[in-house]
Amino acid sequence: MASRETYQFSVILFIVFIGLMGTALPYPIFAPMFLHPTSESIIPQSWSLAHRGILLAVTLSAFSFGQFIGSPIIGRLADIFGRRKILLYSLCLTLLTYILTAFAIDWSSVSLLIFFRFFTGAFEGNIPLARSIAADYTTIHKHISFGSISAVSAIGYIFGPILGGIFSDEKLVGWFSYAIPFYFSAFLLLIAVVAVIFTVRESYTPTRTHDNMLKLLNPLGRIGEFKATPNLLKLIFICSIFTLSVDMYYQYSPVYLAGYWDLQPSAIALFNAAMAVAMAISCGWLAYLFSRYFSIRYTVLVAMGFYAVILCLLFLSHSLSLTLGLFFAIGFAISFVVTNIPIEISNVSGPDIQGEVMGVLWGIRTFGDGCISLIGGILIIFSFRAPFLFSMVITLISMFGYWAWFMKKPQ
Repeated sequence: MASRETYQFSVILFIVFIGLMGTALPYPIFAPMFLHPTSESIIPQSWSLAHRGILLAVTLSAFSFGQFIGSPIIGRLADIFGRRKILLYSLCLTLLTYILTAFAIDWSSVSLLIFFRFFTGAFEGNIPLARSIAADYTTIHKHISFGSISAVSAIGYIFGPILGGIFSDEKLVGWFSYAIPFYFSAFLLLIAVVAVIFTVRESYTPTRTHDNMLKLLNPLGRIGEFKATPNLLKLIFICSIFTLSVDMYYQYSPVYLAGYWDLQPSAIALFNAAMAVAMAISCGWLAYLFSRYFSIRYTVLVAMGFYAVILCLLFLSHSLSLTLGLFFAIGFAISFVVTNIPIEISNVSGPDIQGEVMGVLWGIRTFGDGCISLIGGILIIFSFRAPFLFSMVITLISMFGYWAWFMKKPQ
């Protein structure tokens, strides 16, 4: 049993790596594509920085709003029909939308780009499905399984932006363009589809009855039913608030590097890689090691404080080398929180709602993520560093809420 679950989980990790590398591949190209007047662009170069920033925010938020709608539905379908089948459908549909996104860039259509980014987000379900599968396993410690998912995701984010920066740089190869990373993402997802078909077996025997279509398309209506599970809604709220801060940082740190430091995609990818290396180290090993000596709640609170301090230093930094070091350090702080809180959420959730809870968690997060994208687009009009200050405030709110609700409660 243990060896079978270990083998199956290694395949799931490979699929997460492929999927997340494909997801992260286009990240370093959007900021230069919209903000650099001399770069290849699909919008008129005569537009003002304010117009470019707002359009960039809309493009970024489209993916997030798509995930808000799609993730809870994908999670619920996984509880009803099984994890493997829904994972396969999710990968196939995401593959198709990546190809269509590349077409939109080749056709220089901003409206189609936003449209297909929305549906890419709606069909993308790698992380919620992987976490629900990990929760099904009985022979693998959750700090190892959830931490490994976060670590592999971080490694995917290392290679994805680097490859995205390379494949979008026509100075390296004449036929490279902003569309090429999306074609390559589709190819990576094709590999993941083949891996699911030939190696992945179902990890969960569905026990839930089928929902009618109206109920299925109203995932937020189910959140009220989570009240029956102690602390679940509070944990989802804290996790969602903190990850809003993380996503504000992650989405607008490339904008900060491109706008404030005038860096190109390949250099932006290096900074993202520094953060991702730290996340891979801490998620894959340090989180499990700390769980043997410290409680989840103590670890989470300290990591939140460390994260807030680094954001403050980034806001004040005027040194590019210091900024690179802070990008590396912030990866450690992020990883301890995003590994431990989902574990705590999974621990209080029953096996028949794991997929739905993970999907709702991801969906709520990405809804706020879309709102954050729009807010960030307004903030960068005033300063490219303003999103760091906003993220710090959100982090302090989540710290206070976590301390007030959980630090005086037993584990």
